Amino acid sequence: GYNWEIVPQGNAQGVGVVASGNTATTTAVATGLSASTLYNLYVQTNCGGTDLSAWAVTTFITDYCLPSGTSSLTYINNFSTTLGATNIANNTSGFSTANYGNFKTLSTSLGATQSFSFNVEVVGGTLGCAIWVDWNNDYSFDVADMVFSTTGYGNGPFTGTITVPAGTASGNYTMRVMVDYNDSNPGDDNACSFAFGRGEVEDYTIIVDNTLAATNFDNANFSAYPNPVKDVLNLSYSSEMTS
Repeated sequence: GYNWEIVPQGNAQGVGVVASGNTATTTAVATGLSASTLYNLYVQTNCGGTDLSAWAVTTFITDYCLPSGTSSLTYINNFSTTLGATNIANNTSGFSTANYGNFKTLSTSLGATQSFSFNVEVVGGTLGCAIWVDWNNDYSFDVADMVFSTTGYGNGPFTGTITVPAGTASGNYTMRVMVDYNDSNPGDDNACSFAFGRGEVEDYTIIVDNTLAATNFDNANFSAYPNPVKDVLNLSYSSEMTS
């Protein structure tokens, strides 16, 4: 079997152990890790008794994978959203260093079951485009997270609508937008690399705020008066208003 332990990078082995264990197989699960943190993973073969190997060590980060690209010829130049309570307008952004743009400070906000529209404008020929949203916040973009993908080559703009799934809790969710020069359907593939190194990935944030998703508002029994108003606006509704 194997003995293993995880410590924050910079700590000596055995110092500040975050998770550890032993396993008779080649897989194990570590819990209690913090986001966006570098860790060292130590692994040792255990053949029974004192028959132990030396410790091997590798480093990993608890964050989203970064793409591997080699060309700057194809990229997302404009990305924007509409219909959210707040929206993204990242225009003429140009090519991002190392084929990756971290724009997670830009966000669109809406509630569960609500939708927003997006617009992706590109530079660099005909290509494929895909969008993923990490709805379960597991730092992974897989096929289940794919919310848009082309099925043929195009030169944009690529447009569509994304709906927040019912039951999604209020919070922040990462949205990844990709263009890939040599992949007509990137959504069924890898959100971390390009077919021939030519493309770009940009990450944004979706803020789910379920106070924006009220569906039981009684419009017929709401009034605001007078209109126009000078100093005092009166609000009247069929039940108590708390905010």
